[in-house]
Amino acid sequence: MVHEVYICYSSKDKVTADAICHTLEENKFKCWIKPRDVGVRHIAEEITDAIRASKIMVLVFSENAKQSNYVNTEVDIAFSSNIPILVFKIDDANLDGGLEFFLENKHWLDAYPNPGHEFRNLVIDVAKLLEKPIEDPIINKKTIKTVNNIKYDYTSGLENNAEADNRTKTFIKAIAGTCIVPLILAFLGAMFMEEKINHDVGYALIVIGFFIFILFPIYFIGKWLYNRN
Repeated sequence: MVHEVYICYSSKDKVTADAICHTLEENKFKCWIKPRDVGVRHIAEEITDAIRASKIMVLVFSENAKQSNYVNTEVDIAFSSNIPILVFKIDDANLDGGLEFFLENKHWLDAYPNPGHEFRNLVIDVAKLLEKPIEDPIINKKTIKTVNNIKYDYTSGLENNAEADNRTKTFIKAIAGTCIVPLILAFLGAMFMEEKINHDVGYALIVIGFFIFILFPIYFIGKWLYNRN
């Protein structure tokens, strides 16, 4: 695959890296990202050749990246090959340790705490480095929202999508509500009919409860599945 941009990242920051790749490719910049573009050869050979064939490297810089042997090695290869490195900082990690030597004088985009808000500047800076000026970058609002809702989980060292978690909680609450409300309506309807308070009202309550029980879960399930995509 002929490419221009090599995206370097820790596997623990994969959601953000994939969003960066998607955004750059929407703007017609060809990217190489693992594991998508790894072929049949040994992964070390694939990565080395991909870096050296790149015109620039975009590094997703984070605490995870600092601790990744892969990231440190990839940055070393890019540095040694005189590949320009654009650093996209997504958390509050400090530049120290082994990466400091390679990155201290590189171009940085401080995207913390809302990385999605810097995607436009990222596209513009990539375009400048590639000498392909771009006036109006294509930035997907849903992508920005997804990336901005990622929160770092210090217990697991992985990205967590807070928006997805909230949608799941809302889904559970909605399903619980559609079970409880129909039961209450059915109980009231039965009481109205049994006590002969108002047969028509009791029957109406039971019918309404039945439709809520059938239709509301279908609506919420459809909405939840749509938002997952």
